[in-house]
Amino acid sequence: MPELEDRVRGALGGLADEVPGSQNARAELDRRLGADRRARRRRPALVAAAAAVVVAAVVTPVALNQNDPTADRTRPATSGSPPPSLLEQVAGPFELGRFTTSEGPWQAVGYLQETRYCTVVVPDGAPLDGATFTCEPVPTWPSGPADSLVQSRSPINGDASHDTGPLPNRLVFLADPRVATLAARRGDGSEVAVSTLGRTDHAVAFLAEFGGSTQGFGYTARDKNGAIVEEAIT
Repeated sequence: MPELEDRVRGALGGLADEVPGSQNARAELDRRLGADRRARRRRPALVAAAAAVVVAAVVTPVALNQNDPTADRTRPATSGSPPPSLLEQVAGPFELGRFTTSEGPWQAVGYLQETRYCTVVVPDGAPLDGATFTCEPVPTWPSGPADSLVQSRSPINGDASHDTGPLPNRLVFLADPRVATLAARRGDGSEVAVSTLGRTDHAVAFLAEFGGSTQGFGYTARDKNGAIVEEAIT
């Protein structure tokens, strides 16, 4: 233990020799203690100021974003009604057929809109913008099991010359939406190609391509489970 005490005294004496002397040791000590207290008082103030800068850096972008006039342009509307066109259910346009007359090639186009079946004939390749469609109502489908769920018709509305000439070998079948598939047959019983043109909540449209006379045609309509809901021979 005496040896340890001697080593400590020697170390402290060495440190004391390194410190320069002072004429007024008490005044010097008071000055150093006062400076240390002032430094401790400044530290919390500096920390608080730094924290305020960080908070301002976080809040400022949010405030700027709230005042950005472009923000409303990208925000979806949460109230009001959509445009009427968005409320209507449309299937199509779909091609009904092409034909050629002395005036050139033509294209027949149709679509289903709500409870209407609409068609138009335009020059082949012409845009449909501005074309005048002729529309007829889709049948009001009955609910009774003995009532018809299928209506056959010429592909084009309102133009007898087109109905009897360019597309005589095709039929459109408008059916109750409960009809999932439709098969069509020629008068001799052979099947014809049938495609689904479009479907809405009010009707489904099929196109049958007979490749010849439609006289004596027949059809079979089935629901989504494959059960026959209607079958007919004309």
